[in-house]
Amino acid sequence: FTVSLKSAPTDNVTVYVASSDTTEGIINRVGDNSSLDSSNLFALSFTTESWNSPQTVEVTGQWDNLSDGDQSYAILVYPDNTTSDKNYLYVDPEDAPLRNLDLTDQGTFYVSQISGDTDENQQSATFTVRLSSEPNSGDNSTSGDNVTIKMRSSDTGEGVISNVTGGSGNDDNSTLVFTSSDWSAERTVTVKGVSDNFSDGDQNYTIILSQDNHTTDLKFRYVDPPDVSVKNLDLTGKGDYYVSAVSRDTDENGIKGFFTVSLKSAPTDNVTVYVASSDTTEGIINRVGDNSSLDSSNLFALSFTTESWNSPQTVEVTGQWDNLSDGDQSYAILVYPDNTTSDKNYLYVDPEDAPLRNLDLTDQGTFYVSQISGDTDENQQSATFTVRLSSEPNSGDNSTSGDNVTIKMRSSDTGEGVISNVTGGSGNDDNSTLVFTSSDWSAERTVTVKGVADNFSDGDQNYTIILSQDNHTTDLKFRYVDPPDVSVKNLDLTGKGGYYVSAVSRDTDENGIKGFFTVSLKSAPTDNVTVYVASSDTTEGIINRVGDNSSLDSSNLFALSFTTESWNSPQTVEVTGQWDNLSDGDQSYAILVYPDNTTSDKNYLYVDPEDAPLRNLDLTDQGTFYVSQISGDTDENQQSATFTVRLSSEPNSGDNSTSGDNVTIKMRSSDTGEGVISNVTGG
Repeated sequence: FTVSLKSAPTDNVTVYVASSDTTEGIINRVGDNSSLDSSNLFALSFTTESWNSPQTVEVTGQWDNLSDGDQSYAILVYPDNTTSDKNYLYVDPEDAPLRNLDLTDQGTFYVSQISGDTDENQQSATFTVRLSSEPNSGDNSTSGDNVTIKMRSSDTGEGVISNVTGGSGNDDNSTLVFTSSDWSAERTVTVKGVSDNFSDGDQNYTIILSQDNHTTDLKFRYVDPPDVSVKNLDLTGKGDYYVSAVSRDTDENGIKGFFTVSLKSAPTDNVTVYVASSDTTEGIINRVGDNSSLDSSNLFALSFTTESWNSPQTVEVTGQWDNLSDGDQSYAILVYPDNTTSDKNYLYVDPEDAPLRNLDLTDQGTFYVSQISGDTDENQQSATFTVRLSSEPNSGDNSTSGDNVTIKMRSSDTGEGVISNVTGGSGNDDNSTLVFTSSDWSAERTVTVKGVADNFSDGDQNYTIILSQDNHTTDLKFRYVDPPDVSVKNLDLTGKGGYYVSAVSRDTDENGIKGFFTVSLKSAPTDNVTVYVASSDTTEGIINRVGDNSSLDSSNLFALSFTTESWNSPQTVEVTGQWDNLSDGDQSYAILVYPDNTTSDKNYLYVDPEDAPLRNLDLTDQGTFYVSQISGDTDENQQSATFTVRLSSEPNSGDNSTSGDNVTIKMRSSDTGEGVISNVTGG
C-alpha cells in the first residue's frame, strides 16, 4: 500500500510503520529500501518538496504451519510527534488492515456450473475449472507440484465429455493438468448429450472430478473438486403437430367439414400419421391431402417429408344419414402417431384428434343464424347477419309444392335500428321476408341492419331483429320451428365527440404575466362547432385573446369556432393575470369552456370540453430570493467555496417603467477572521 501527505508541510514529516503480528505478515520494503532489519519499526519520511509523492510499504505473508484459518492483522502507522509543523504534529494516520490466508489445507478448485442442458440430439454444454492458487510444495522445485484431475461421466448413456480445452482425452478418460505457470488459466470442458432411444424423460447425470492423491503440493493433495450436475433432455416424443379446428359441423344431409394437419418443427426423417373416423355411421373421411379416391378401409395416411413438413394437409369429412331421430351425435377423426420414423422427436408422438358433431336432421329442422357482425350507431352505421337452413325443405311427398320455408323479420325498436336490405329475400323495416326453397336452401341470406338516430342522449340501446316461425310449410321438420332472434346494440353518438384542451403554458401573476392554452376537436364534425370560453374569476385573470382576435370586449364570454375544414387546427386562448392589491396568496381560477348546444352534429351536441385550470400568483409581498447552500467548507489554507443568488421573478413595479425597479442586496461576513467574500460574479 502507499502513504502520502494531503497537503504541503512547513517542516519534514516522518511516520513509522510496523506489523501488528509478525507471525502473519512482515514488512519487507519501505519506499525504495528493501534491505530491512528485523526490528519491525521503519520510517517513512516526507520533505517539504516530496510530501505528495506516495511511498510504498510492501508486506509478505508468513507461514505458521497451523490450520488456524485466515488471520486478520494490520500494518500500524505511527504519527510524527517531533515535527515543527503543527498541522502534522501528533496526527495519527490510518492503519492498513490485511488478512493472511491460511493455506495449510485450503487448496480450492473453482468449478463453474454447467452452461445449459444437453439433449438427445447431441446438444453440448460447457463448464470451467481453475485453481485458487499456484501449486507449489515450497521446496524450490516444481517437480511433482502439478495438480492432475481426472474426469468421467456418471452415465455415458446420457452424456459424455467430448472436448477438454487445456487438457486431454474424452469420454471416460479425460484429464486436466494445472502447472505452476498456467494454474490460473480456466480449462473448458465440453459435455455432449447421448440419445438412448428410450422415452424415459429428462435424465440427470454427473461429470465426476477426481482428486489428485500424488501432487507434492500438500494444499491440493487429496482435495476433491466439486462434481458438475447435468440434465440430458429426452427428445422422444418432443415433436408436435398443428391440428386445426374443424371448419364446421357435418350433418345428415352430407354437409362436409374439414381440418388441416402439419408439423410444428422440421423432422430429420419423413413422418407419417394415420387418420380414421371414430364412428363411420356419423361421418366418413372422403379426402386426405389431394387424394379424394379413398377406399372403405377407414385408415388413411398423411405423409410429411423433411421438405414439406410445414405444408398443412387437409382431411375432409362427410356427415352420414342414419334415419334415426337420435339427436346431434359427437364423433372424432382419430389421428394416430408414427411409430416407425427414425426421428426421435416424432417417434410415438400422438397428435390431437379432431372432434366433430353430426347434426341430426331426422325431425330437427334448424336455422343457422349468425351473430350480428358489429354494432349499429346513430350515424346510420350498418351491420349484417346471415340465415340458412340445416337441410333441404322436403315434405317427403315427391312434390316441392308447399315445402318452401318462409321467415318474416322485424325490428323490436325501429327508433334504434331497422332492416335496410335483405340479400335473397324481400322487403325492409317491419316487412322483411326470407324464403328458402328446395334448390337454394343451403345458400346463406344476408340481412343488413341500419342504426337510427333518435336525437336523445340516452346511451347505447339494445334492440332485437325478431325472426318469426313458418307455421304453414308442408315440411314438418321446419313447421313451427322458431329461428333464433338476433341481438343488436345501437351506439348513442350524442356526446361522443371530444376536445383536445392543452395544459396552460404557465401561471399568470399580478404583474400582468400571461398564460395561454389551445383547443381543438378530436374528430372531424359534420357541422360547424362553436364553444365558448369565460374566466371563472375576472379579478384574478381575464381573457385577452381568442384565436387571432385580441380586440375583445368586456363581456367575458367569447366564441371559438371550428369548421368542418379547420376542426383540427388548435385555437389559442390567452389569459392575463390581474392585480387585486390584496395580500391574499396565490389564487386558483379557471377558464371555463362551454359546449355547443346548437350544432347539428350529434357527436358534438352538448359535449362539454374540459376547463383550463390556472393560478394567479400573488405578488403583493411575495418577492422571493433563491439562495443556494454553500458548495463546501473553507479552510485556513484559503480554500474557497461558492453560493448563488437569484430572484424568483422580474423586478417590475407595473408602471410600464423600469426606473427604480432594480433590486440591490448588500452582503458581509459575520467573522472576517474566519472567512471573507473574495469575489462576486454579477455584483
